[in-house]
Amino acid sequence: LLPSPYKRQDFNELRQLSDGTYWALMGYVPERGNSLLIEFNEDGTYQNYPFKGEFGGKIIEDHQGNIWIPLKYQEVLRFSPKGKTFQKFNHQHIFPNKLDVFAMMEDANHHIWIGTARGLIQAIPNGDSLDFKGFENEPSNARSLRNNFILSLLDDPENPTQFLWIGTKGGGLNLLNKSTGEVTHFTTEDGLPNNVVYGVLDDEEGNLWLSTNRGISKFNPKE
Repeated sequence: LLPSPYKRQDFNELRQLSDGTYWALMGYVPERGNSLLIEFNEDGTYQNYPFKGEFGGKIIEDHQGNIWIPLKYQEVLRFSPKGKTFQKFNHQHIFPNKLDVFAMMEDANHHIWIGTARGLIQAIPNGDSLDFKGFENEPSNARSLRNNFILSLLDDPENPTQFLWIGTKGGGLNLLNKSTGEVTHFTTEDGLPNNVVYGVLDDEEGNLWLSTNRGISKFNPKE
């Protein structure tokens, strides 16, 4: 049932949105010159929504039900399931090279955060546009990111509007103060088993659970 010349191996991701609908991504095919966002219906039919560009990470849903798609060439797409329209935003001025996106989320302030191999990008809604801000390691600034390779993101369970937890590939667990831009680091020097943090999840008691290259770590932010 896939539109030619797409093949099963081009299928990249399937996820269910908060309204119960299912959406999938089909990879970029040079013969068509685009990628596909696909909406599946309960009766087995589907609608295709082609878009230009090669996506560089997994999609997310925002608080308004929009779908966000990161692209490799310094762009991010916002798709409205209600209006069936795409809007493209360019953040090339932040990190100018081709980017793979390893983490993306909407935070408690309704800001979009994009974690790349070059650093962290904050996208702040401003009417119909986005204002972008970049965060990266600065060797002369001890309160900057410890490592630019971002693997995971999570709002702080206790103060989600103020703080963001960041898992890095080599710089351990970082805590960003969203207001000041200052970063606190937690690494093997503080007891973390490994400085590669693939994922960060919280539990009902406010603990953070970290997946690393040396197993799972439980972290108590209060203590």
